Amino acid sequence: FSDRISYRIYDEFALKDIQKDNSGNLIVSLSCPEDEWLYGYILSFGVNVKVIEPKRLRDIIIDRINKMSKLY
Repeated sequence: FSDRISYRIYDEFALKDIQKDNSGNLIVSLSCPEDEWLYGYILSFGVNVKVIEPKRLRDIIIDRINKMSKLY
């Protein structure tokens, strides 16, 4: 992660919701309503985010990325 993304994670999420894996990746666990805002928020992290679960949300993000890539 770039320092900019790390700071964003620590600024926007509670410490109890953030873990670091063996590779230094930050893993955020949270519960929130699933809506258009969430999809946009996830995508705002660009190449610095990976949705692990739930699979349904991951599939929605993948679909949106594929649709976006066809625009360019």
